[in-house]
Amino acid sequence: MHYRGKKKRGLLLLNSVCYVGTYLLELCGLMYAPSVIDGVLMATVPIWTEILARVFLKEKATLLQNVFLLLSAGAVVIMILIGSTDSVRGFDIRGLFLLTGAFFLEALSSVIIRYLKEEYSAVEISFASCLISLAIASVVLGAQLGFHVVEMETVMAALGDWKFVAAVLFLGVFGTMVAGILKGYILQHMSALRATVWYNAGTPAAVVAGVLFLKEPFYHYQIICTIFILAGVIGVQVCKGHKPQQEER
Repeated sequence: MHYRGKKKRGLLLLNSVCYVGTYLLELCGLMYAPSVIDGVLMATVPIWTEILARVFLKEKATLLQNVFLLLSAGAVVIMILIGSTDSVRGFDIRGLFLLTGAFFLEALSSVIIRYLKEEYSAVEISFASCLISLAIASVVLGAQLGFHVVEMETVMAALGDWKFVAAVLFLGVFGTMVAGILKGYILQHMSALRATVWYNAGTPAAVVAGVLFLKEPFYHYQIICTIFILAGVIGVQVCKGHKPQQEER
């Protein structure tokens, strides 16, 4: 990894604003809105990404790509709404605005990674993200300990629970760092839209994981929606958009 002599503004903006802002706004938004709203609004990430990529990267999607994008996003929304047990119970307009802001920043982060692809590798971007997140989390924890919002005994008790430590390591190493490297690599070789439309495939993947590991039931509507989601995702990949400067790999 080599950071010396490279411009740091975009990298700092990506981490301090986009990554931290996304997690913070999503966390606060879920205090006012149920998870079904979170899942529905997550399907808007590729749409926000396409708009931002068109403005800042001059990447233009074709009409057919837009059709497949809406097909995939629509199937995600329908699957979540039909399968929701709590519907929109407890919905608060503040949650809508906070979650919308969170996923807007998530889309912006993809555009910034795409912008940084010529100067930074996927590993460099992911490592910097984890390092800055660690620094921010440490400052927040230190402030909580200083104001006795959290006691040191509580922290030590959590660290003594192997299940908690294993979960944190899995989320930190695989869910954050490895996922960040893969995301950065994809954004180096695909347009922002083609890379982020895979967010929609996360919904059927979560359903399959629930069936395999949690023994949850699998319904007919989930099969139908999964077919439409994957058809939309694959359609966006096959119908390549206009490339602004050079051929994509």
